[in-house]
Amino acid sequence: MMMRKLTIVMLVVVMAVMGGRALAQSPNQSVPIVVGVDVYERATAASQAADYEQALVEWSLFIYLNPTFSEGYYQRARTYTLLENFPAAIPDLTQALELPSPSTEYTVEVLNIRAAVYMELQEMEAALADYNRAIELDPDSPNAYFRRGQYLMGQGELEAALADMNEVVRTAPDFPDTYYLRGVLNGALNNLDAAVKDFSRRIELAPNDGATFAERSNIYVRQEKYEEALLDLNKALELTPSDIGLYLRRGMVLNEMGRRAEAAADYFEWMRNQTSDVDDSIVLRPGESQVVEMETGKLYAMAFDGQMGQVVTVSATARESQPSDPLLVLTDSEITPLAADDDGGGNLDARISKYILPANGIYFVALGYAGGGSNGPVRVLLEVSDP
Repeated sequence: MMMRKLTIVMLVVVMAVMGGRALAQSPNQSVPIVVGVDVYERATAASQAADYEQALVEWSLFIYLNPTFSEGYYQRARTYTLLENFPAAIPDLTQALELPSPSTEYTVEVLNIRAAVYMELQEMEAALADYNRAIELDPDSPNAYFRRGQYLMGQGELEAALADMNEVVRTAPDFPDTYYLRGVLNGALNNLDAAVKDFSRRIELAPNDGATFAERSNIYVRQEKYEEALLDLNKALELTPSDIGLYLRRGMVLNEMGRRAEAAADYFEWMRNQTSDVDDSIVLRPGESQVVEMETGKLYAMAFDGQMGQVVTVSATARESQPSDPLLVLTDSEITPLAADDDGGGNLDARISKYILPANGIYFVALGYAGGGSNGPVRVLLEVSDP
C-alpha cells in the first residue's frame, strides 16, 4: 500500500512539473510535431477532473493520432497507474522510453516512474535496473537517488541505501523526506547521534510532522535521554492525537523516569482504545495464579482486596510456545491507574514490582496486550507482603 501511494503521488508531482511542456518541444530535438491538440486538452481536463476512464479513452485517441509522440504513452501510463492497472502501464512507459525524448530530465522521470511501477508489481530487479539507468543519465538527479534509496532500504541493503540518501542531501539539501529516511537508516545502523541530527533537520524543514518527533523519541530512548524523549512524545501526541500507539511509547518512557502513575494512565489509555470485550469475573488471591486466554480486543479486570501499606507484585507470563505481549495496569476501585508495566518481566512478559498500596479497599489488575502478540494463554500471579 505504501508503494502504491508513492507511485501515484510521484506521477502527480511529475505531471505538475511537466504538464503541457512536451507539446512545445522544438523540432530540432527530433520530437515530432503533434496533431489533435484538442484531444490532448480533453484528455488533460479529464485527468484533472479525476475522470480517469474518460482520460484513458482520450489518451488512446491521442496516441492513435500521434503514434510516435512519447508523451502520449507516458500520459496513458499515468492514467493506468491512477486506475491501479499497473501491468498495463509498463508497455506504455517502455514505448515512451523507446521514442524520441524531449530531454534527459524527461527520460529520467519516466525511468523513475517505470521503476516505481515495477516495484508495485514486485519486479525488483527490473526496478533496480531502471533506477541505475536514471542515475547513469543524470548523476545529480535527487529523485533517482531517493527512489533507489527507498528500494535498497526495502531490500535490507541499509549501507547502500544510506549512501543514496547522502547523495540526495548533496543534490537537494532542503528536501525534508530525505532526512526522515536517513534518520531511520542511521538509527537502524546504530549511528544514533547522526539519526538525531537527521530527525532534527527534518523537524526544521517540516515542523508539523508528528511522526518525526516520534522517531526521534525512539532514538533518545536508546540513548537513555528520557527527558528529551518525553518532550518529543508530547509534541507527537499534540500533532497526531489519533496515533494511540504514542501512549504506549510514552508510558514506557514515564515508567523509566519513575513516574509510575502517569505511566499507568498512558498505558491504560492505550489499553482502553484496544478493548472491545471486558471480563471482570476473575478474583485474584495472593499466591494463587490464574491462567487466562488472551484474545484481540479482550481485557481482563481482576479484583483483589488490599490493605494500606501492603507491598504488591503482579506478573503476567505468556506461554513460551504461544508468546503474546501482556500489559498490566493496576487501578484502584475507581479505576484510577496507579502503576503499570509492559516488558518488565523479561522478554515480552509484564511485571509490576513492589507497589505499596495507598489505602484499604478493592483493587483491579487490568490485563491487556501491548504492541506484540495479542493471542495466547497468560499466567497472572499476585504476590502480597505486609509492610
